Amino acid sequence: MIILEAVIHETVWGGNRLGRLIKRDGAKTGHLYLVNGHKGLSNRALNGAYAGVTLEQIFPHEKRNWGMEAYESFPLTIALVDARENLSIQVHPDARTAERLEHERNGKTESYIFLEEPKSRWIYAGCACGSKEELEAAVENGRTEDVTAHFP
Repeated sequence: MIILEAVIHETVWGGNRLGRLIKRDGAKTGHLYLVNGHKGLSNRALNGAYAGVTLEQIFPHEKRNWGMEAYESFPLTIALVDARENLSIQVHPDARTAERLEHERNGKTESYIFLEEPKSRWIYAGCACGSKEELEAAVENGRTEDVTAHFP
């Protein structure tokens, strides 16, 4: 078993609730990465043969043992998020689009478990527009929220 050190990621929209978990007051901690193999935010191993080495560096040596041979980089991120303010709108491509636009083999899929209901009682999730042109016009006119789907 490899024990990983959590990675603290401060953001402009972060809150102070995660700081209590890591005994850091006043910081705007947006993410507390529990498992992350991405460059610059990768967890360090705290024990064993890999002590002091990042998950990003460990993965090429262990991916066969972990049944993840198909992946070039560690494919999973587990994080706690504290969003005191609205987050930015993000586009996560599927695998085909990620390959074409970002030269990445895998797209990005996210799922969330909410520990507290959002104050608005809903979240944004996806585009509710009918065409690329409608989306571009909404962005240009500052009406992005009008074409963004939201769910209770």
